[in-house]
Amino acid sequence: MAEDIERVEVPDVLAPWVALLQEDPSLARHKNELPPHIASVALAGDVGATAEKWIRNAAMGHIVSWRVDDYLHVEREPRDLVLPGGKDVTHWVTERFTLTYVPEWRATSLQWEQMLNSDPSETASAAGVPLALLQERAVTAEMLNSALRAKLIGRVDEEFEQRELGDSSIAALARLLEGRQYETALQMAQRFHEAQPQATHFAMAYAFCLIPLNAARARSSFENFQPAEGSIGATIREINLVGGA
Repeated sequence: MAEDIERVEVPDVLAPWVALLQEDPSLARHKNELPPHIASVALAGDVGATAEKWIRNAAMGHIVSWRVDDYLHVEREPRDLVLPGGKDVTHWVTERFTLTYVPEWRATSLQWEQMLNSDPSETASAAGVPLALLQERAVTAEMLNSALRAKLIGRVDEEFEQRELGDSSIAALARLLEGRQYETALQMAQRFHEAQPQATHFAMAYAFCLIPLNAARARSSFENFQPAEGSIGATIREINLVGGA
């Protein structure tokens, strides 16, 4: 992992972050995984805890400059982390000013943009954002419709990509379990499961990762999981229940 990072010229401001990644022993076995999975492992461990503390406590100027060493600590309330309109509004405003292409936005962001086009003043007031700021970028109805159409029509391709991503994610979890990194595996599985609660493989993986830490909760998760009769998921569920999960 360290060797891979050293091949790239890293900006001085990011050097402390690279050092944190190099010092995390849980990442060494994942150096050949896809970047999203390496990031998931990192976020589930010490690096993630450091980043969480940093984003909640660092002065805004140091967050913008990515300064993680010797940053200024400030007291920040939960309401300071999101806009008055809530988390979805925060995502929307962030995406409309940081993502060039509208199809990259979340579905909720597209909905807020539709509301803005329909009633700019009321939407700005509900979001808690100055209308003048929102008007700095114009998104037409045609652009919104095209983005929504792409999300709906492209769901088959998206589901295929998620299955491939899921296979690689399960492989990453298996390596963590083999290395007896049970807590990290569970945290990682929980992230995957929360991101795609309808995905059978992530639901099963989450329950399986519970076994070494809390067999009773694992069994309860398997019992509450109801896959289609005759499916692979149903077979795996029964094997784990019979096996004493």
